Amino acid sequence: MQSNRSNNLDLLRIVATISVIVIHVNYQFFQFRYQSPQFEVNYVVQSSLNLITRFSVPAFVMLSGYFILNNAANSDIKSFYKKSSYKVLFPTILVIFIYFLFSLLNAFLKHESLLLPIKGILSGNFNNLWYMYMLMGLYLITPFVFLVKERVSRRTFTFASIVLMIWAMLSQITSSSTISYNLGIVFAFLPYYMIGSLFYGENKKVASKNVPIKLAALICLFLITFGIRFMGFDFFLFDFQSNFFSPAIVLFSILTFSLFRSLSISTNLTKLSTLTFYIYLFHTLVYKILFSLSFLNVENELLMILIVSILTFLISLIISLIFVRLLEFIEKKFDLKNKWYSCKIWS
Repeated sequence: MQSNRSNNLDLLRIVATISVIVIHVNYQFFQFRYQSPQFEVNYVVQSSLNLITRFSVPAFVMLSGYFILNNAANSDIKSFYKKSSYKVLFPTILVIFIYFLFSLLNAFLKHESLLLPIKGILSGNFNNLWYMYMLMGLYLITPFVFLVKERVSRRTFTFASIVLMIWAMLSQITSSSTISYNLGIVFAFLPYYMIGSLFYGENKKVASKNVPIKLAALICLFLITFGIRFMGFDFFLFDFQSNFFSPAIVLFSILTFSLFRSLSISTNLTKLSTLTFYIYLFHTLVYKILFSLSFLNVENELLMILIVSILTFLISLIISLIFVRLLEFIEKKFDLKNKWYSCKIWS
């Protein structure tokens, strides 16, 4: 049961990572089509891709909640902060620095203000890395969420998750934010985090019986949302907050998580799943470079989306493998983990 459960969620993590790549690659074309809906191949496919892949970021958050909020060791505040900061913060800072250098070079070549990359870093709106800023905020409040979860009934925790999600939908579709780590954004994603933890311990046999119902519900949600957008109602399309909090996307994301949780997967996907964190960090830089290569340009937009998406995933995977080996070398060479764990702030 535990093996199948982990394989299911490893698969979900991989699919969600690919979906993020498709969102960004597809956007390069769909941004010019969504304002004038037409029932033709390019619009239908691009709009469908944009909708179907929206579950990805909520899925990442729910996966984090599933594993983190059900690990008793995370109730220890210092231990959690020490472990999570080393595992997530250090690699993210290194990647941000790499992005910063490329952004400075790009701004210099285009004769743009060099302050723009600095503003991006300070605000957290730095390409797809806004997610990491938000995640840091979730990690900061994790020990407190864990303590609440341990002290209230499952029913109360579920009710609180639903209330917070309703608040998140109302707040994020009626407001905007200039920084990705403010409390409004962090607490908006908190219910996804909490809901993810509620799937832990779910009866797998019972859940698997509902797979056809979940698939039917997902198809209905997709068709309804596609129809609403086709009629010109697209307020939730691109904004990095509201596009994950329209009622349809919320339901779609939770149902997708539940669907993967119900599946039985025997293949061990741990190695690839572990690398998805780094693939996510690097993929924006990769697809932007790919789009700048003239020899890759083809007239067929859908073929271009397919080619660039596949290449982005594969190249990001290779970079991730190299990056992980580099991190392991640095860690071993300078004994970083032991030095970080022995810092005075943890004593």
